[in-house]
Amino acid sequence: MKYTSVLIVDDHPIVTMALDVILNNNGYDVVGSAKDGIQAMSMIKEKEPSIVIIDIGIPGIDGFEVISRTTKLKINTKFLVISSSDNKYYAYNSIKLGASGFVSKTNDLKTIVFALNAIQSGYKFFPDDIKLNSHNNSVSLDILSPKELLVVNYLKEGRSNNEISEIMLISPKTVSSYKRRIFDKLNVDNFVEFLDKLKNLEFE
Repeated sequence: MKYTSVLIVDDHPIVTMALDVILNNNGYDVVGSAKDGIQAMSMIKEKEPSIVIIDIGIPGIDGFEVISRTTKLKINTKFLVISSSDNKYYAYNSIKLGASGFVSKTNDLKTIVFALNAIQSGYKFFPDDIKLNSHNNSVSLDILSPKELLVVNYLKEGRSNNEISEIMLISPKTVSSYKRRIFDKLNVDNFVEFLDKLKNLEFE
């Protein structure tokens, strides 16, 4: 019997160990684990796993960038994105980048197994409200790049340009450029209008 190969990408050892145990107990072949984006890319190229479970907030190259780079390499790997937050921007960004599922870590581990079962059977696994929002708001949100969507989320959380630059490993000047492009694309002139626009898009 051929088992579905899975690579775990998460920088929290306890999470990795728990996933390893429950996945092996449910018939999956865990081929390894990576704790940052650089290591993840190396292992994806080497092992070409069927599915990669990846945390967005890994050090170095973030989870979204790993998905983007893997897609460009045309490696036949599906992604299940996990996050400590159930933030709708993360889920929407996952859809936009072509991931096969999104699960918040606020759910129990069984939910991740359900998601993997769905993905290996050829289905997608996303929260229903995210699917609705991604469809209804596609005209407005699809004009934003994945990186811009991340900046939108951090701005919404009230983070400063310096804080965002440290998280995304880019310069404050680059953050300002992203912010300017976002405001232009959403047709807003200031932060108050920006927040109002987000409310209209139901991404609160």
